[in-house]
Amino acid sequence: MNCAMAKLCRFAASLIFATREGHCYPTTTKCSQKIAFKEGLSQKQRLAPLYPHVIHQQQSHVRGIDVLFVQRTTEAGFMPDSHVFPGGVLDEADYSTDWLELFPADAPVDSFAQKTHDGRLPLYSNAQTGSVIGEIAFRICAIREAFEETGILLARPVESILEKPSRAHYQAEQLLVDKWRKMVCDDAKNFVQLFREIKCVPDIWSLVEWSNWFTPENSHRRYDTVFYLCCLEGKPSPFFNPSEVSKAEWLQVDEAIYNHGKQHITLPPPQVYELSIINMFPSLQHLHLYALYKSVYDNRICILPRRIKFEFSNGEDAMVFVSVH
Repeated sequence: MNCAMAKLCRFAASLIFATREGHCYPTTTKCSQKIAFKEGLSQKQRLAPLYPHVIHQQQSHVRGIDVLFVQRTTEAGFMPDSHVFPGGVLDEADYSTDWLELFPADAPVDSFAQKTHDGRLPLYSNAQTGSVIGEIAFRICAIREAFEETGILLARPVESILEKPSRAHYQAEQLLVDKWRKMVCDDAKNFVQLFREIKCVPDIWSLVEWSNWFTPENSHRRYDTVFYLCCLEGKPSPFFNPSEVSKAEWLQVDEAIYNHGKQHITLPPPQVYELSIINMFPSLQHLHLYALYKSVYDNRICILPRRIKFEFSNGEDAMVFVSVH
């Protein structure tokens, strides 16, 4: 997408939480992901999050994939009542230099700056995030918005940032959510203070670039949004924020698609499209491996939905997805 189009929109980030089908963990449970540091791999591959060992065990049957949704309120100015992935608009606080001071000097943040210009998503450059590169700022935005809407906080303890494996997912307790969420919602600058208090850093390494969507031209609000995928070991119970969303729930992918077809829930076009792709994978492991490959070799495409009228006998129209480079 060119810079002229970028000036007409707001930048945003969305987070697709994916896990295996199963029961929710208690709300105070802490889960973890493992980070690979293997000899002979490239820097990008070494920093790629891997599934916990339970994912690699032999399974007696194939389990489905669950995805976390939030339902927008009826009063929402954009996509009211729709089931969407957690996310929201990029804030200046997401690219504050305070984040650079929070990360330890030996934190492997340089890996995000190693892509050449041709290999980066255009919105990273168009957003002009200053000293904090877009790859980091948009990930912080996605983690912040997910915390605001669901109470789930992706954080890694500072003292274990280079441990093998490292604890990468932190399920926020109710007391932590009650204390910090309103403060963060009122002022995004408080998000960095939250991490200082719990002595953690945002787990930006667990977010894999998935896709980039641009709102159609005829929309009254236009967003240039990067979607990230985060595969979790467990299924943390969300504490949804009633001031921002009316519900937060885990749904199996094919269940969400079915309910949308039956008009039991409303899914916007990006959610329908992405769920249809996710539903093709037989396991969380296959999905994650595909996401890692896609983020490195095939992720510069911005998807621009356009509604086109066809000559259907029932008078219905159809949505066409156009790729913009």
